[in-house]
Amino acid sequence: MTPRLSSSVTKNRTSLPPDSLKLISESFAETFSEYLKSKLVTAEGVIYLDELILRIGFKEPGSLRQFNFEVSLDYTRENTDDVMEKIYVAIDAIQAMMFDYVEADGDIEFPQKWTVYEFGTHSVWSQVSTVNSDLESQADALLGSEFISEQEKVGGIDEEFVDELFAKLRNIKH
Repeated sequence: MTPRLSSSVTKNRTSLPPDSLKLISESFAETFSEYLKSKLVTAEGVIYLDELILRIGFKEPGSLRQFNFEVSLDYTRENTDDVMEKIYVAIDAIQAMMFDYVEADGDIEFPQKWTVYEFGTHSVWSQVSTVNSDLESQADALLGSEFISEQEKVGGIDEEFVDELFAKLRNIKH
């Protein structure tokens, strides 16, 4: 996931626990079961030193196309009790986006770059993306952490390079 804050790009991150992400994805799959039907639902989340990001994505089984709702909230590492509240706010914000999406039968525009809006008493940044989580993980595994760390140090990973890499991954025969 691409962080919203430039200060997060070169910082270490902590992924949300897999068990928590599984519960979140199952909750979304159940809540939106009538719309999602057989689609696979994924949940990903990371905590940086200054922000928390949650992504909920869905795609048809076997498809490369994945649609994601992403939310970023400011996070203060000095107040670790704040983490659960931020996660709940992120879940609620994505749920609200998905309700709008379902109500419009997918015919609705969402920002593709981080855009701030007020959600209750919180400032929430949101965006949508079509990043395929499985391909992103495979690319990370192929490239290795040393490459990713070096790319992050020089200002981020080159999007064109990533697109080329994903194209090559799609052509790999299993």
